[in-house]
Amino acid sequence: MSDISRRSVLIGGAGGLGAAAILRGTSAAAVEPLLTHTAQRAHFTTGTTLDQMATKVTASGYSRLYGGPGNPLVVHENLAKAKPGRDDTRTGVASFVQFTDVHIIDAQSPMRFEFLGNINGSAFRPHESMGTHGGAQLVSRVNS
Repeated sequence: MSDISRRSVLIGGAGGLGAAAILRGTSAAAVEPLLTHTAQRAHFTTGTTLDQMATKVTASGYSRLYGGPGNPLVVHENLAKAKPGRDDTRTGVASFVQFTDVHIIDAQSPMRFEFLGNINGSAFRPHESMGTHGGAQLVSRVNS
């Protein structure tokens, strides 16, 4: 029992989910009607994972990510039957959002190079003037 750690449980769980996703397999032809149905049901899909999500072009090694097909809305009826007209009466209760690596003020400038310190100095950071604006736009997009 001492060989079981949080890391081994997480790795095993991730491997199991990956294997299940591979074995399940979803063809593009099967996803397309679902995406069309999702676009008709959702109020605003542009810029969300309902519209498109990151997709690798090559199967192995380093690959650039491109916009691929989005995730369709799926109604689970295993606990209760879906009622007709639910799209018109739906009210959002929660939203899961992640802001990653937000630099409102960058203490260690990515544009600063030590060998240019005498010429430029560390006080000149032209990109910081847009940091607050970018953060406000992120929050505005989530709230819309």
